[in-house]
Amino acid sequence: RMGPIKRGLCSSGGGGRALSYFVGVLRGLTTLGLMPEFEELVTISGSSWASSIYMFAKNPDEELLGARTAPEKLTLDFLDQKASLIGWTQTRSTDMLAIELLALKCPPEKLWQSLIGKTFLEPFGLNAPNAMLAASPKSVARIKANNPELEKATFYTPRPDRPPSYVMLGALLTPDRQKASAETAVALQMSPGQIGSPYYPSGKKLSSDPLSPLVGSKTMSLVGGGFVESFAFGGAAPTNPKVQSGGDDVWVGAPPVPFTLAD
Repeated sequence: RMGPIKRGLCSSGGGGRALSYFVGVLRGLTTLGLMPEFEELVTISGSSWASSIYMFAKNPDEELLGARTAPEKLTLDFLDQKASLIGWTQTRSTDMLAIELLALKCPPEKLWQSLIGKTFLEPFGLNAPNAMLAASPKSVARIKANNPELEKATFYTPRPDRPPSYVMLGALLTPDRQKASAETAVALQMSPGQIGSPYYPSGKKLSSDPLSPLVGSKTMSLVGGGFVESFAFGGAAPTNPKVQSGGDDVWVGAPPVPFTLAD
């Protein structure tokens, strides 16, 4: 467990522009030898496309981020070259990749995640089907010892030379078949070791309306209040309510599908 974090690096979203911007930030800080100063990395959306590769891919930094360049050498011919592997990913045709996925019978509800995985993660060997996340190889060993059925499961862990705390930000919009709104959206924090929302929005349950009276009714959902280990995210709640507060290992139902890096 980490103590108080003194210095973190954050980057906002913005699709391909956010990816390009953050690659430049990482390249500059790496060139200056400053990245070891950061104890936490927090990103969202397009910046997370870049940061996930940076945190997990095994390639050398100069390949991932590109070599240091002098402004006077930035000719058009130079700019036409592949500057960095992370930057190169956004030059791929997502339309063609989407057509390929649809031809392979990718379910519509999984198309976006599959497209993200194929575009940004697959070139780095980070898009294995159902690969789970864990904080470290030591965590993987513990998880497999406690869950023998996961002995042959694939896990991705961050590189040890990266910031020890890594958070990707996202949002839970609404329960299935319910209308999404600003009132139902809840911030979601995703890390290699744990996923969840640490707070109860407004300190109460969330109310949501059905997409149609034909598919359901108004629901009240308790969302937030803590974290679960990433490999178990999406599973059923603990069967024993007395251990709901956590602190020790608890038994929960396995998730229908694992939470992956592409998610």
